Amino acid sequence: MDPKASTRRDLDEARVRHLIEAIGRSVVVEPSARITLVVGSGIDEALTLAVGKAIDRTVAALARWVDSQAIALKVQAPRLKVGIFTDRESYEDYLAREGLSGLSGSLGMTHPVRCVSAVTASGAGEDLRVVAAHESIHLWVLRSGLCPAWHSWPRWLHEGFAQLWDHGATEPVEKTELGTSHAATETVRIEPNRLRQRDWCRIAASTELERFLRRDMIADRRRHSADYATSWAMTYAMAHWGEGTLLAELLHQLQVQDIQPYDGATPESQSLAWLERRLGGDWKGFLRDVADLGRV
Repeated sequence: MDPKASTRRDLDEARVRHLIEAIGRSVVVEPSARITLVVGSGIDEALTLAVGKAIDRTVAALARWVDSQAIALKVQAPRLKVGIFTDRESYEDYLAREGLSGLSGSLGMTHPVRCVSAVTASGAGEDLRVVAAHESIHLWVLRSGLCPAWHSWPRWLHEGFAQLWDHGATEPVEKTELGTSHAATETVRIEPNRLRQRDWCRIAASTELERFLRRDMIADRRRHSADYATSWAMTYAMAHWGEGTLLAELLHQLQVQDIQPYDGATPESQSLAWLERRLGGDWKGFLRDVADLGRV
C-alpha cells in the first residue's frame, strides 16, 4: 500500500520575510497545512519557522499517543490558530482586537469558545516555542474533540496534560508529520518533563494531593509553578500507572460523560470520584507513586 501523502507544506521563507517586513503590525503565516500563525511585528522569519515546527512536532507526538490508545476523535487533524508576539503591548492589543480582553495575565492563553491561542515572548527566560506548544495542546484537545468542552476536564488535567508534551517543543524535528496514521498497538512513551519534575521534587513532601484534586484551579487566581508541577506529577503518573491505560481511561470517561457546569458536581469532584472507584484499594498506593516522582 502506498504511504499516506504528507499533509505538511514547506514554509516559503522568502515570502514570510517579505510579509513581516512589509506589514508593521501583524501578518498571517501558514507554516504547515494544519497551523496558522498570526505573527506580530518583531517576530522574524527564523522564530516564525521555529515556533511553527515546534507546534507541529509537539502535536504530532500527542496525536500518536492518542492513536495508540485507540481514543476516538471528532476531528483527526484539527486546524490550529496561534498568535505570537514579542511584547505584552502587542499581545494585549491582539487579544482586544479578537474580543479576548481580560485574558492577558500570563504569557499564553487559549480561549475555549473562540478556539484561538496567543503567546508572548515577554517572559524573561521563557522559550516561546514551549509556551506556543503548551497553548497549542490546549487548543488541539478542544478542536479534536478529545475534550468535549473546556469545562469537561478539571483544570489540573488540562494543565498536566499539556505539560506531558510541551517540553518536546525544543527537541530535534521528527520525521513523523502531523496527521499521519499510526497503528493503535504502537507503543508511545511519554518522557518526564524535567523542569516540572524538578519543581515537584521541591514540593512533593508538603503537597496534599487529595485536597489539591478537589480544588478548582480556575477559581483560584493564585496559580503558580507549584500548581503546574502537581498537575504534571498527577497526569504523568496516570499515564504510566499499571498497564499505562489509566489516563486514557479517564479521558474516555470524561469524553463520554461530557460534564455540564453548575450541575452540582464539578469536574474536579467527578474526576476524583471516578479515580477512587477505578483504583479501589490501589488508590493510596497510586498517590504514593505520584509522591515518589518527587524523590527521583
